[in-house]
Amino acid sequence: MKPELSVLTGGRKRPANRSIKNYRYVAGFATDTRLMGVIGMELTWTFFDQVNSSENEPVLFRQIFYLDCEDRFIDTYYESYGPDDAALRKERNRLVASLGGSFVPVSEKEARFLIQSYSGITGSSIRLPEGGSSYTFLLFPEQTLTQSEYDALASRICGEIATPYFAVNYYLMRCASLDERGIAYMQGSVRFPDPDRIHPSDQPISLQDRLFNKSATLYQNTIRLSHENADLYQSEALTERSDGAYFITNCSLTISDKPLLVSHAEAVSEFRITDIEAAMILKHPEFISICVLSAEDAYFRSSFSSFTAYFTETAYESGRLYVKYRNHNGHAGNRVFRLNDDVEAAYFLTDTLQIIVMGYTSEEASLAEFNLIAALLHCDIYTENRYEFPEPVLYEFMNSGIDDFNEFLDFITDDGED
Repeated sequence: MKPELSVLTGGRKRPANRSIKNYRYVAGFATDTRLMGVIGMELTWTFFDQVNSSENEPVLFRQIFYLDCEDRFIDTYYESYGPDDAALRKERNRLVASLGGSFVPVSEKEARFLIQSYSGITGSSIRLPEGGSSYTFLLFPEQTLTQSEYDALASRICGEIATPYFAVNYYLMRCASLDERGIAYMQGSVRFPDPDRIHPSDQPISLQDRLFNKSATLYQNTIRLSHENADLYQSEALTERSDGAYFITNCSLTISDKPLLVSHAEAVSEFRITDIEAAMILKHPEFISICVLSAEDAYFRSSFSSFTAYFTETAYESGRLYVKYRNHNGHAGNRVFRLNDDVEAAYFLTDTLQIIVMGYTSEEASLAEFNLIAALLHCDIYTENRYEFPEPVLYEFMNSGIDDFNEFLDFITDDGED
């Protein structure tokens, strides 16, 4: 699941009436999550204050980007001036925790190429932080790579393809989002019109069948092995297109060995299904605990903020959702891939001081509840009820406008009984 993020600013603000130029590149790191559709990147620069000549020490300038490889834009931007502070460390840790990858080094040339690949100069929308053009200096002049430079960068940010299941699921994800660079990488055929000068806007040539004609989200993919051919895999992919239509696409894929790539793929059949049929396929249990605070105080806010520091946060009408993602993307290697299997636990803090704790298994829900209680040990908190639901209800509750889970249960049940 890709986190819902927004443009952030933080750290020490750029001082007024200062001209900042002549950035010097110190270091850069990106997450090796390219095949999941999102890249996180942190860049560190130094510059000398051009106004106050008495300051001889260079100023540190750090930038954090979330690059959307599917829709090709800069999804989130964060910046910080000066030494490390708590806000910067929090955002850095959130970056890795939400994407489930590891940091790999990138050079200034590679960093500029990536930023330009997912910015307005390549045809997609660009989002600047409040206050204007904090990273426009990265957009010009245009940065180009040679084929060997591109291949070296791609191998780092795409990470390891550990098993054939990873190869199948990564390929289906890239095909569903019409991500041509990702598709080409998984086919082992990343070739551009001019291999000596690859521009940020360039797309690969000579791609095989892309499997999908319209952009879609891959919600689930079930892989079956062929009994006749050890390299042949059959998959049944459930996708949702941008117009809200659900489709089942049956595909046949041949996976090569060393490296694990897709040497051939074809869509065998495709048919549309109803929203109800899609909901039945995606149906999975939710284990929920209702934890209640008797009162809200400064200590609770501090403790809860520390507990959720590395979680993604989303505001709703009746509360705030905090999602803890797994620190890896191992679910992409499952025989049955489900989009939401990267969620380890979710916590929804309502305006009435209920904390709805959710896990997809009984064990995960129990551990999530234990971790919450332990983090708020000195607060007046207790577990009011525990539930097991055969299908998802948390999302429905968050969008219901009701701020009490017990009232919500009364509303959705015919007789008001648990």
